[in-house]
Order: sequence, then C-alpha cells, then structure tokens
Amino acid sequence: GTDNSGNATWAFSNVNGKTWSMKVVPSTDADTSKEILGFYGFAGKVFSIDSDNGSEMWTITLGSANAGFIKVLDDLDSNGSPDFTLSGPQTVYRIDTKTHNTLWSYSPAASYIRGVDMLSDVNGDGKKDIIVGMQTPGDVLVLSGATGGVLFTYSFGSTVTFRADRVCALNSIDGNSTTEFIAGCRNGKLMCFSGGQN
Repeated sequence: GTDNSGNATWAFSNVNGKTWSMKVVPSTDADTSKEILGFYGFAGKVFSIDSDNGSEMWTITLGSANAGFIKVLDDLDSNGSPDFTLSGPQTVYRIDTKTHNTLWSYSPAASYIRGVDMLSDVNGDGKKDIIVGMQTPGDVLVLSGATGGVLFTYSFGSTVTFRADRVCALNSIDGNSTTEFIAGCRNGKLMCFSGGQN
C-alpha cells in the first residue's frame, strides 16, 4: 500500500504464488476501510486484507486452479457485504466477502473455469444469475445466482481447442428485462445469447 506520494505504507507478503487477480470491496468489519480480495497460486487461494494496513482478515483454499479473475456479486444472504465468484478453480463458488463462507458451489466435472460474469435475473426468481465459461469441455453455463443450479448449457466442443475462454454480460439488446450475454471460444468464434425472460 502507498500514500498519495507513492511512499510505501504497508506490505502484505503472505502470498505463496502468483497473484492473478485483486478486487476492492466495501468494509466487512467494524471499521470503514475497504478490503482487498486477492486470488493467487495454483492451489486456488483467496485472501482478504485490510486496505488501510495490509493486515490479513482471512484466507481460503479452493483447490487446483489456473489463472483467473475475481468477480464481485450482489449480496445474496443480505448481510450487508457483497459476495464473489471467480474463474480459475475447477468448481464454481459463491462466497460471502464478510464471513468467507461458501453460499453454494457447483462442480461441473470439467477442467478449469475460464470466465465468469453476473447476469440479470434470467429465471425470474428475483436473484441475479451467473454465466460461466469452461475449459474442457468448452461449455457455457448459466447458473442460478440463488442456488448454483444449471439453467442453461451450450457447448463449443469437447476439446481444449473449443474452450469457452471468455464470457460477459451485455445490456439488453431485444429490449426486455434481462441482459444478453456473449461467449468467446478459443478458436475465435463469438456467440451472443438471449438473456431469457421477456
């Protein structure tokens, strides 16, 4: 951490691997300082540190992982702190930033998650849903934000050549209440999907 002049004010050194992603989230404890979520190492470790002083608040291990990115989600359990998911591990997790408890997980029996994003409420249950891109097979999944259940599956193909490298939510193209989404395949193919509910 640095001050406004670029002078170091703190350092966090409990990272035993490569830092692949960091995100700032609102304070999850009694103070008002924001926290930093970080994702590192091939063991799929996630840490939370205080942005004021770099002190570790918690760390969790999610198992074998590839390079990935943290995506901050809305607050499913209404405890005042957002949740997060991430690409990289082999399981999709929805984790609370305050308690670091897993709210749900989904293991698609595939290799690494290559991309994640938050959609609108695709299935009409009042909760925003999640899009996931997988490595092998190259599947695109829409998961219920509330439960992690599979709402939709599309496959680019079964080998790493067809991995679903990137996914992202779009604004509504057709003018209804749900966001469309796009998925990109390693072979260069892009597909745009309807968001669902009218």
